[in-house]
Amino acid sequence: MEATGIYYEALAYHLHKLNQDVVVINQVLCSIVVCQNKK
Repeated sequence: MEATGIYYEALAYHLHKLNQDVVVINQVLCSIVVCQNKK
């Protein structure tokens, strides 16, 4: 039982970190698209 709790905590942490990375990537892609549209 203890091991499953630790596993789920680690999984939740990795998903949270992945989600933050996706947000950053989306912001970068959006800024690139905006820059191309301004030209």
